[in-house]
Amino acid sequence: MTMTGNVFRSGGIHDCNDRLNDLWRYLDRSAPVESSANPVVDPNPAPTINDEALRGSILGSPANAEHYNGTSGANPSDAHFAVLNALCLFSNDEAQVRRVVLASPLVQNGPPGANGETRQQKVERLWGTEYPRAARRGAQERHRGAQSAAHGAQIAAGIAPQPVGSPRSRLRSARDLQHKHFAPINWVLPGIVPEGLAFLASVPKFGKSWWTLDAARAKADGDLFMGQQCEPGDVLLLALEDNDRRMQDRLRRVTGGDAWPANLEYATEWPRLDEGGLDDIRNWIESKSNPALIVIDTLAMVKPVPTRGNKSAYDLDVQAVKPLQQLASEKRVAIIVVTHTRKAESEDPLESVTSTLGLTGVADTVIVLKRGPNKGTGIMYGRGRDIAEFEKAIKFENFHWVADGTAKEAFAGDTQKVLIEAIRNGAVTPKDMEAVTGMSGESVRQALVRMTKNQIVYRTGYGQYELATWLAGGTTYGTP
Repeated sequence: MTMTGNVFRSGGIHDCNDRLNDLWRYLDRSAPVESSANPVVDPNPAPTINDEALRGSILGSPANAEHYNGTSGANPSDAHFAVLNALCLFSNDEAQVRRVVLASPLVQNGPPGANGETRQQKVERLWGTEYPRAARRGAQERHRGAQSAAHGAQIAAGIAPQPVGSPRSRLRSARDLQHKHFAPINWVLPGIVPEGLAFLASVPKFGKSWWTLDAARAKADGDLFMGQQCEPGDVLLLALEDNDRRMQDRLRRVTGGDAWPANLEYATEWPRLDEGGLDDIRNWIESKSNPALIVIDTLAMVKPVPTRGNKSAYDLDVQAVKPLQQLASEKRVAIIVVTHTRKAESEDPLESVTSTLGLTGVADTVIVLKRGPNKGTGIMYGRGRDIAEFEKAIKFENFHWVADGTAKEAFAGDTQKVLIEAIRNGAVTPKDMEAVTGMSGESVRQALVRMTKNQIVYRTGYGQYELATWLAGGTTYGTP
């Protein structure tokens, strides 16, 4: 069987569910049939009703009635999932929903699959995967309904707040803002990542996972990261491309034999954001006394699967990550999401991040790691809403990425490094530099031309030079 893109032997994959499920069953013949391993916690459980009333609840919809009776003409798997979703809106009793589904004409009268598997057997086999998704959606819909009902009661009692989205709820006074006090920015990784949503991007296999693992360890321990002292806090690391064995090996290397932090929790599997993953992150944050950092490695493992529709790729990217940005801002934590950069070079590092500008537009901070001129070296570029733009040289030593000065200084030629040191020691004119360094006048002149072009030095007067403020120690990382 061959699949290329979204084509399955010249047919759309969505039209081949049964054949794909048959393939999965053949490959996973030993998999047992289980009920949902992670029951959905439902804050607004549906009222208890009997099977007949539950069946009647969905048959009131003509579309659901056709799906239930197997007369909709839809793919049987799609019809089954539509019925399952509809039932879960009215019942959170898994056993009851299973009974009503199995008794439906869709299942009872459905033709067997190509391998002789009946519809009932197929429902039983896929139940442990499909029911939790439908039950979670049902719980979410009931929760929204309960919120709407509560708001309606407030309106009736005359105590309702302004409706969200009304003009009055959106407007604020500049005078009020003038006298409002805000807590200072919370630097989760000092000088690099403040609170909010951050993206960390580089080409594949460049060491992003080592960067995030060391950042997670340093934050949990209250240790140094990139030469900056971190305040200790609770950390969640979603290493979704790793396993326990690899995590253990890497932690041994990163910690160097020291005790491993108990407040660094990790997972190698996590639901997609729209399938409970976002709620699970929120629950983790709310369960901790000092939540500080969440790392998601990588975006592709939790990003919602695009559904059919007329939304652009940009809109889908914004829709996928905006809830993370809102959660990070609400809880004042940092959420670092790992992704990749394109192979093609770009003048603007942010444009090199894979996907559309919707990702970088939503993010509060973007960090891009680029290869340096030598093995084990790199450039760390950062830009964000709450940080000043920076570009630092980094190098990989003893399983840690460490800062190595500014990129322009670290990767400057030997001649430029000598002149930088001379200017720091008081040399101002080319003559001063010749005397201090012993270099020829022509060498000094050519080097100063290149250094001026690269904004390493500036001319302050006729024949006089000084170092750029960022090189002379005027700024540190991205601290404004």
